[in-house]
Amino acid sequence: MVKSMRSTIVFCVLLVAMAVPAFAASRTEGRDGLITEVEIKSLPTDTLVVNATIHGADFLFVLDTGSTHSTFATEMHKWCLNDVPANHQRQLWSDEARLKLYTVIPGLAIKVGDLEWNCAGPVHCEDFREINRSAGYVHGGILGMDFLHNYVVQIDFDLRVVRFYKSMRDIPGTRLPLTIKQSCPYVLATYGDDLPAQFLVDTGATIGCMKKDVFLELSADKAAAEVGSGFIPQIGGPRRATTIVQLSTFSVGGFEHRDTRWNTATYNSLGANSLCRYVVTFDFPGRAIYLKKGRRFEATPNWDSAGLDLFVLRGKVTVRIVDRGSPADLAGIVAGDYVVRIKDVPAAQTSVSKMRRAVAASAGGKMSITVERDGAEIECVMKIPPNVSGDANVEKGRQSLSLPLNAN
Repeated sequence: MVKSMRSTIVFCVLLVAMAVPAFAASRTEGRDGLITEVEIKSLPTDTLVVNATIHGADFLFVLDTGSTHSTFATEMHKWCLNDVPANHQRQLWSDEARLKLYTVIPGLAIKVGDLEWNCAGPVHCEDFREINRSAGYVHGGILGMDFLHNYVVQIDFDLRVVRFYKSMRDIPGTRLPLTIKQSCPYVLATYGDDLPAQFLVDTGATIGCMKKDVFLELSADKAAAEVGSGFIPQIGGPRRATTIVQLSTFSVGGFEHRDTRWNTATYNSLGANSLCRYVVTFDFPGRAIYLKKGRRFEATPNWDSAGLDLFVLRGKVTVRIVDRGSPADLAGIVAGDYVVRIKDVPAAQTSVSKMRRAVAASAGGKMSITVERDGAEIECVMKIPPNVSGDANVEKGRQSLSLPLNAN
C-alpha cells in the first residue's frame, strides 16, 4: 500500500541534522522544455526536501513519489475545506480507520521555483510536530504524485538540484519502463542473481524496503543477512517491527550494487540510499525512468556508526534501530528504549541531531546514555570506536538527521 494511502511518515527517523549547503545553480537556460530548477535542501541520502511558496510564505516540502496525494501540516488546515465524502476516503490500515482527505480553498497555488501548481485536492493533513523536533526544522508537508505526475522530473544528486520539464528531448541514462500502480511508480529490479521483483520508486524514503518472505529466501542462500532490528513508526497507526538486512548483491537496469541495506516490510521499495547513486529522471508522461551513474555510484557504504538510530515518538526520544554487534548493542540498548539522558544532558533539553553529534564527538572514548525501559531507568555505557561516523547513512565527515518515509 503506498504512503499516502498509508500517509506515513516514517519520518522514521534516522538521525540527521539538516544540512543546507551553498547553492550554485547549473546553467539550464534555454534547454528545451525546462520549466524550473530548484535546490535540494537535504543531504543526498535523505528524503528530497525543497522549498515551496504558498500565499507568499515559504515552506519545506518533501517531494515524494511514494505518496499518491499531497499532505499539509495541520497548521495549514486553514486552507482546507470540507472532508471528502466517506466513500472516497483512502484506507490507511487494512483493519483500522480510514485516512481523511480534504478539498482546498479555490485557487490555492503552490509554487516550486518557477513552477506554479493549482492544488485542488484532495490532500491529507498530518501533525508533524514530533518529526519537526527530530529534524530541527519545520515541515510544510509532502508533495506527492498528484503534483509530480504531469512532468519529467530530473533529480541531480551530484549538483543537488531537481529540474522540472514539460518534456525532454534527449534524456540521459539507461531507460527502464515504469509501471504505475495506484498512481505511484514501480520498476523491475533484481535481488541477487535471479530474483526479479517490482519495486516502488520512493523518493520519500531514506532506506528502501524488502518483503520479509524474500529476505528469508535470500538468507537461506546466504545472499542476505540480518544486521539490526527495530521498528518503523507510522503516523496514524501502530509502530511496526522491522529487521535491518544487508544484501550481498542488488541490481536495477543492469547496474549492480553490493552490501546495500533495507528495512523488511510487506512491500518492496527503492529509497534515497539507492537513488542517490544516480542522476534519476522520471518521465511520468512517458512511463519511464532513466538512470545515469552519479559520483556516488561506486561509494563504499559507511556503516561505522554507533549503531543507534533515534527519533521522536509521542514526545519521547526513542531508539528505533540497534545494529547487531554495534556499540549500542554491546552496551545493552534495545529498540524501543526511551532515551532519558546522553552524558549529563536530559533528552528533553536537546535535539536528536545534537545527540548524534555528541556520539561522533566521543570517537575513541566512552559515552554514557540512560534509557527508560518498562518504567525503569538503565544507565548504559557505549564504547565508541575511533572511526565512528555519527550516522550510518551519510557521507563520512557529515552528520545529518534523516527523515525516511518508508511505510506500509
